Amino acid sequence: MFFRIGLVVGADRVQPDIRQECRFQPAGRVHYLCRWAFFMAGGNAMLTSHKAKIFLMDAFERFYDKSELSPNSIKTWRVHLRRWEKFMGAIDVRELTNDHLADFREKQIAAGYSGASIRSNWAHLRALLRFLSSPDIERNARAIGLIDLRPYMKPVRITHRVPRRVTQDQLSRVYAYFSRATSPKRLPFPPQDYWRALTVFIYFTGLRISDCSALRWSQVNLDEKLMEFTAQKTRKTSMIPLHPVLVDHLRIIHASGQRENVFMRAHSGNDYQPMRDACKAAGVENFTFHDLRRTGASEVARVASTDLASVFLQHHQTDVTSLHYLNQYEELREAIMAMRVPAGWSAGPISRDKTITREISERKLAIKTELDGGGAPIASEFAIDGSVVYHRGHRWRTSPRIITVFSALLKSTWNEPALLSDLMPAIQTNNHRQIEGALVSIRKRLRRWWGLNLLWNPVPSIDTPEGTGWTLYCPNQVKRGWL
Repeated sequence: MFFRIGLVVGADRVQPDIRQECRFQPAGRVHYLCRWAFFMAGGNAMLTSHKAKIFLMDAFERFYDKSELSPNSIKTWRVHLRRWEKFMGAIDVRELTNDHLADFREKQIAAGYSGASIRSNWAHLRALLRFLSSPDIERNARAIGLIDLRPYMKPVRITHRVPRRVTQDQLSRVYAYFSRATSPKRLPFPPQDYWRALTVFIYFTGLRISDCSALRWSQVNLDEKLMEFTAQKTRKTSMIPLHPVLVDHLRIIHASGQRENVFMRAHSGNDYQPMRDACKAAGVENFTFHDLRRTGASEVARVASTDLASVFLQHHQTDVTSLHYLNQYEELREAIMAMRVPAGWSAGPISRDKTITREISERKLAIKTELDGGGAPIASEFAIDGSVVYHRGHRWRTSPRIITVFSALLKSTWNEPALLSDLMPAIQTNNHRQIEGALVSIRKRLRRWWGLNLLWNPVPSIDTPEGTGWTLYCPNQVKRGWL
């Protein structure tokens, strides 16, 4: 049984270039008829006129099935289609020829695009054109038959470079210079801990940076030294053993703050600026996280085999044996444990703990020195009138919240500080950050009035059994009037 399906133009004629003859059989090829019914419903408004033009971007937005494409994949599609519009302008897809694609190829080469970039662009265009072509010619049941024959573009020859392998010495030097990192600042631990953990993680696991950004702590078992996740690109589920050095670095960032994601998601290239700064300071040619992935795979291939390096990289396997029978976790664990550890990586977490201990000791000594050289200010030298504070000829108009906190500090002593639990009800808030903001403003004002540097804290915090508290504290020379 045959059906003839067409789109009516005007009153009495059918557009000949999109007429399609479909065979309806109970056992198969029913999808042709269903697909054409969908095409007629979705594209009738655009295709029923000889004057209406359909461009590649329009065809992608209107007809291409994007239900299984991720947001990043859709963005990539649009980038490639915008490149086509940039070089070729607005051309109706039904008028595309081999000459158009040859011209597009030459313009990309003249603009300096790499062979890999041109091939990637052509892969997207070819998929879209195949979708728009005739189902019988392309042997593609999803095709909608908008164009009779898909045009052809000659592939661009690619010269493959030698993969970048970062040396052990370079990894050590960059690792050391991460101590100068100052961002990202929105994390609950020092930036140097973040960059060191991320570098060590990619080297010992071979994950793509996109997988690192999506990794959650629920997928990582630090006690068992095991991680199970599904790669976003290949959709392959893998169990990856964790090297002891990597576990030590992950424990640092895990203990410093309870976050759902192990690593943050980069929003722009500027988020990776500390990586470039560390390479420049260490005198190392800038390398990317994908270079770390290549370096880790090269290490696995050195101690094991190329096939195991492919498993390490979570590459897609197509043979039945690899997909359904092989479990190479033990072999991968032995290979990862045999990887070389750059100098300084093993001692990194240990030296960090020593640094923190030394800083705490120095701070305690500095506090003791401050206590030996100062005391509480004279409360009678302060006067508060409404929202204004007066002190030795100085005048400060501020908010009622800060006035309330300042009044409590004037009444406090070292043995009876103004407690957080008392200050929050006084200013009618449940947010401790409002208290901290008021304390910061008071510290800045007192330092300015008393001529103190940033090393002196005029409002120190005091830990008590009832909780954290604060009081006023000034040097002896300030109490004696030496301003």
